[in-house]
Amino acid sequence: MNRTVLQSPGIGFSSEKLFIFFLVLGSLFIRLINLDSPLLTGNPFRETMTAITVWSFIKEGISVFGYQTPVFGPPWTIPMEFPIYQLTAALIVKLGIENIDLAGRIATILYFYLSVYFLFLICSKFINKTAATCILLVYVWSPFTILWSRNFLVDYSSVAFCLAYFYFFIRWMYDSQRNFFFLLTIIFGVLGYLAKVTTLPVVLVPMGYLALKRLWEILKNENYNVGHCIKSHFSFLACLLGIFLIPIFPFYCWLLYADAVKGASEFTTFLTSAGLSEWNFGTWMQKTRMGNWVLILKRIVSSIVTYPGLVFLVFGPVLYFGSSKKGGELIAVFGVGAFLTIFTFFNLYLVHDYYLIAVSPFISILTGFSCYLILAKLLDDDFQLKKWAYVSILIISVSLYSSGDYLKWMLKVRYDDSHPSLGLAKTIREHTTENDYVIVADVFNWDPQYLYYAKRKGFMLWYFEGDNSNRFFKKHNFTTIVHVNPHEKLFSNWKYHKILAVKDKFKVVRVSDNPIPNAGL
Repeated sequence: MNRTVLQSPGIGFSSEKLFIFFLVLGSLFIRLINLDSPLLTGNPFRETMTAITVWSFIKEGISVFGYQTPVFGPPWTIPMEFPIYQLTAALIVKLGIENIDLAGRIATILYFYLSVYFLFLICSKFINKTAATCILLVYVWSPFTILWSRNFLVDYSSVAFCLAYFYFFIRWMYDSQRNFFFLLTIIFGVLGYLAKVTTLPVVLVPMGYLALKRLWEILKNENYNVGHCIKSHFSFLACLLGIFLIPIFPFYCWLLYADAVKGASEFTTFLTSAGLSEWNFGTWMQKTRMGNWVLILKRIVSSIVTYPGLVFLVFGPVLYFGSSKKGGELIAVFGVGAFLTIFTFFNLYLVHDYYLIAVSPFISILTGFSCYLILAKLLDDDFQLKKWAYVSILIISVSLYSSGDYLKWMLKVRYDDSHPSLGLAKTIREHTTENDYVIVADVFNWDPQYLYYAKRKGFMLWYFEGDNSNRFFKKHNFTTIVHVNPHEKLFSNWKYHKILAVKDKFKVVRVSDNPIPNAGL
């Protein structure tokens, strides 16, 4: 096969490499626009739920196993994922970025470009550097990744760790089984599981496929003598087993610990792994309903592939089967991994569009490889700058233009205090002290953004109103209720009530068993 490279003969740092460098640099600059804006685009619930933990790290001090997410009352701990990403954001704050929102966005961007690096290495090893470059450009310039790689979410840290897990696995398996690569594989496997386990199937499937393929080759070379095969390759087999099993153990220990902490309070038991089982995995009825798959597919096409990229997906496979270029095996196994990931955690993908972050590298591989095949055909495998630069810029421009509304939404102008969420949070902050515990009722389900921007600990009241919750609120000296509806049961818990402020439809009310003075705070 003719392996084309992005380097002119005799030139160490070619014009093609400079061109790619500036395209990638441009993809970074577009992510920096409006980077310090509040976390009110994308998924404000999940972003502020993560950010309030970082705020707790800064305010209370860092405690990895007892980290606080103060939205369901004392003891304030509802551990979900291991707080690797949150620790990274807190470290960035400690380094001088005082704005927590900005620090978290910087952390996401750093992890995203770490995932870019490992994706490029993987594709270079399995296909070639030119195809890997096309995939890289699709990945960094996708409207979907531009949006979600600048939001306060843990997901791209998980993607980066999982791609690193896969990359060092193939380095270990194909480069003489060196201990250094084995150790790195284990480390990134552990990080991938702890950061967000729902990402793992995307890489575990291709890893399993490559492992089985290698085992079959070994068995074939040993004339299918299983006993002799185990004896002569015991070290390799033990390490291979360890690569798949060792990372599970720390995750399992964390899961047991997190479930024990969340199960200790009646108000957080629904967040245990058992309580979230149907929410995470969905139902068979959901998975077998064609309309649900169509919805997910539409999200993939409109935001990750984009409609111009859909043209590549139509013609790319045709060109692949008519050529001798490699890469189909990687795409096929990653495709199975992406499908099984969505199928396994179906409800998450049905409800939340940002869960597509986990499969965005595969979608970029598929689209970018198809793009490479078409460009190779049109340019006769000549990827010199003078031939393909204009085509590359045109493709990126058309893709971004086709998602113009999407980009305007994610890069909109700065928010100010007229925004309802920020306005209510400011009102809460102005009429309470840091020692006040705040009950926030009558928001859509439960939403931490009001407590986060008010910089207050509290309780997101959803369906807990009753005798038990009333006793809980009295025991822990909650002082303030933010509400719209009357909530007679809730207010009967205290003898005295005083409206401190009214913001839009919300009332901020001080509650106490002692007379409340007329004076302000």
